[in-house]
Amino acid sequence: MALYGNTKLLDKSWHEMRLGYKPNISLEVIRGAVVIHFNGNMKPWLDVAFNKYNAL
Repeated sequence: MALYGNTKLLDKSWHEMRLGYKPNISLEVIRGAVVIHFNGNMKPWLDVAFNKYNAL
Protein backbone atom coordinates (compact mmCIF):
# COMPACT_ATOMS: atom_id res chain seq x y z
CA MET A 1 0.00 0.00 0.00
CA ALA A 2 1.38 3.39 -0.89
CA LEU A 3 0.23 6.67 0.59
CA TYR A 4 1.95 10.01 0.22
CA GLY A 5 5.39 9.61 1.79
CA ASN A 6 4.56 6.22 3.32
CA THR A 7 4.72 2.72 1.86
CA LYS A 8 3.73 -0.44 3.75
CA LEU A 9 3.74 -4.08 2.75
CA LEU A 10 0.44 -5.89 3.19
CA ASP A 11 0.20 -9.54 4.12
CA LYS A 12 -0.17 -11.69 0.98
CA SER A 13 -3.38 -13.23 2.34
CA TRP A 14 -5.11 -9.86 1.83
CA HIS A 15 -4.65 -9.99 -1.93
CA GLU A 16 -5.77 -12.77 -4.26
CA MET A 17 -4.51 -12.28 -7.77
CA ARG A 18 -4.17 -14.45 -10.87
CA LEU A 19 -7.96 -14.69 -11.29
CA GLY A 20 -7.59 -14.08 -15.02
CA TYR A 21 -5.03 -16.88 -15.37
CA LYS A 22 -5.92 -19.69 -12.99
CA PRO A 23 -9.37 -21.33 -13.15
CA ASN A 24 -8.74 -23.53 -10.10
CA ILE A 25 -8.66 -20.93 -7.31
CA SER A 26 -11.44 -21.87 -4.91
CA LEU A 27 -14.23 -19.44 -4.11
CA GLU A 28 -13.41 -19.98 -0.43
CA VAL A 29 -9.90 -18.59 -0.95
CA ILE A 30 -11.26 -15.66 -2.96
CA ARG A 31 -13.88 -14.80 -0.34
CA GLY A 32 -11.14 -14.71 2.30
CA ALA A 33 -9.21 -12.02 0.44
CA VAL A 34 -9.67 -8.31 1.02
CA VAL A 35 -8.65 -7.41 -2.53
CA ILE A 36 -9.11 -9.55 -5.63
CA HIS A 37 -7.19 -8.87 -8.81
CA PHE A 38 -8.28 -10.01 -12.25
CA ASN A 39 -4.98 -9.92 -14.11
CA GLY A 40 -4.61 -12.06 -17.21
CA ASN A 41 -6.71 -12.73 -20.29
CA MET A 42 -9.84 -14.19 -18.68
CA LYS A 43 -11.27 -11.13 -16.92
CA PRO A 44 -14.97 -11.64 -16.06
CA TRP A 45 -16.15 -8.77 -18.27
CA LEU A 46 -14.62 -10.38 -21.38
CA ASP A 47 -16.31 -13.01 -23.57
CA VAL A 48 -13.49 -15.49 -22.86
CA ALA A 49 -13.84 -15.26 -19.06
CA PHE A 50 -13.83 -18.13 -16.59
CA ASN A 51 -17.57 -18.34 -15.92
CA LYS A 52 -17.20 -19.33 -12.27
CA TYR A 53 -15.76 -15.88 -11.46
CA ASN A 54 -18.42 -13.83 -13.29
CA ALA A 55 -20.45 -13.12 -10.14
CA LEU A 56 -17.43 -11.55 -8.45
